[in-house]
Amino acid sequence: MSKGQLSTDLLRDYVQSSRVEWLATNGQGAYAMGTAAGANTRRYHGLLVAPFGDGGERHVLLPRVEEEVYISGRWVELGTCQYPGLATPRGFELLSNFWATPEPLWTWTVEGVTITKRVALLESPDGVQLTYDASEACPLRVRVFTATRGYHSLGTGPDTPLEFAMTGAAWQSVGVWYHDIEYLEELDRGFPFREDLWCAGVFHGSTGAVFTASLGAVGTARTLSGADVFLSRVNGRLTLMAGYPWFTDWGRDTFIAMPGLLIATGRLVEAKQIFAGFLQHRSQGLLPNRFSDAGQEPEFNTADATLWAFEAAQHLWEAGETEWVESVFYPIGREIIEWHERGTLFQIGMDPADGLLYCGNEQTQLTWMDARSDGRPITPRHGKPVEVNALWYNALRLMAGWAERLGDDGRRMKYAGLADWVGRSFVSTYWSDGGMCLLDCPGSSEIRPNQILAVSLTHSLLEPARRRELLLTVRLHLVTPFGLRTLSPQDPAYQGRYQGSPAERDAAYHQGTVWPWLAAPFALAWEREFCEPFAFPELESELARGCLSQIAEIYDGDPPHNPCGAPAQAWSMAALLMLRTYQHSRPS
Repeated sequence: MSKGQLSTDLLRDYVQSSRVEWLATNGQGAYAMGTAAGANTRRYHGLLVAPFGDGGERHVLLPRVEEEVYISGRWVELGTCQYPGLATPRGFELLSNFWATPEPLWTWTVEGVTITKRVALLESPDGVQLTYDASEACPLRVRVFTATRGYHSLGTGPDTPLEFAMTGAAWQSVGVWYHDIEYLEELDRGFPFREDLWCAGVFHGSTGAVFTASLGAVGTARTLSGADVFLSRVNGRLTLMAGYPWFTDWGRDTFIAMPGLLIATGRLVEAKQIFAGFLQHRSQGLLPNRFSDAGQEPEFNTADATLWAFEAAQHLWEAGETEWVESVFYPIGREIIEWHERGTLFQIGMDPADGLLYCGNEQTQLTWMDARSDGRPITPRHGKPVEVNALWYNALRLMAGWAERLGDDGRRMKYAGLADWVGRSFVSTYWSDGGMCLLDCPGSSEIRPNQILAVSLTHSLLEPARRRELLLTVRLHLVTPFGLRTLSPQDPAYQGRYQGSPAERDAAYHQGTVWPWLAAPFALAWEREFCEPFAFPELESELARGCLSQIAEIYDGDPPHNPCGAPAQAWSMAALLMLRTYQHSRPS
């Protein structure tokens, strides 16, 4: 079975096929997403979810359609929908094949007749096109359901901005509500999960027809899948979406994912365009933490996203973009360093006593471990988080190297001197001889994965013996087949399952939950130090389950490490691509 194709037995098992998701985008902010069974299980699912209205927030516009074909004197329903205690119609029982890529494609077999449906997204304007074919021509009815709601919400009125068409078909207005449609993934996540949908009408035609729903004239077909789904243009900016279905573009996620998704795959032009979008929105030495898809001003509450940009710039340098780094990034890098030296937003600044960066207070959460409950951080990491200072040291060393290349001797000496100071302070502040690892924050005792950045970035902070001790400690406590746990199972605060209400899941988010993005830095550091590969082969197999051709955001800390969170995450996919890069670049 290919990564995008499912077996007939699985497809006809509703419990299984309704948990297998597919995802496609048009690279312009719109996406289509659903399940192999055909039923929507999330409020975010739909055949067309696109920016709409003031600010361009994504809206569910075409949640679903239901098809019927007339074969051997009877109408046969091909769709599936979840109602209280019942999935009906039961078209999944007739499925014989499903492919998620390059375009979602279903195949049903009805009394020897094969019927197919292919989904293609449209751009300029946003829309979706459904193409129906059959081994023998037969009458076809397509029932159209509409919505016009923000994708985080439920409930809609009958009005729609979409224009509908179907080749060779007649339109019959219906105008009736279908009540109590359920989204079982939302039920599991502790959110509202039931809504009514408006059936606007039915197209009467035959197989061979093409159905179109669009925000205006029919646009150009453009359907992206796999790793390409994250590249998108939003409000005029080319960017990387952090994940689907509910994330927008985040600075931290962008610069962590960029080396794997773009630079390693040769998409250097796109990487520089995305950089430009973040650099032009900088404020007081900080790059945006997050852009809202509702068109609001960017947020800057991050101590690490800006520093991750230095490592991404180094990957561009190594890919041959030296002129861009020297002429574009280096001058802005100087500005960023100056702001961090004197202090900037959110109490982010250099401690004049030891050269280390400090950030935030008890009310703020400025690192990637940013979950909150009742307005307070669940994993307090204000002060001097270990990875922030690993990134700070790395940025200073990179700036010193670029300054030397440019003949900027004064700044080379300054950055190198600062890096030397930070390096000395770092070891004395964070190294734990008893734990054979780095402290997560000064005074902490938890074993967490953030320390891995001290030995995986371009410039390492530890001497060889301590690097090996750290890697062995992390392997013992944190490594799983799908990435690194966020807390050692031996810690009393460890939570091995990401489940329950939103508050319960937030409490587990960084307290043991596994994050695949950390697999890449660990594998790189391990191979550097021990001259042997460290593989995560199970991540490859994940492409064939969950959301097909994607890697989930997180996994349970305890076996069997079920996928959780967002079903498609940019930095998770980037980690897999980086692991492939390490493997292919290894001498045979």
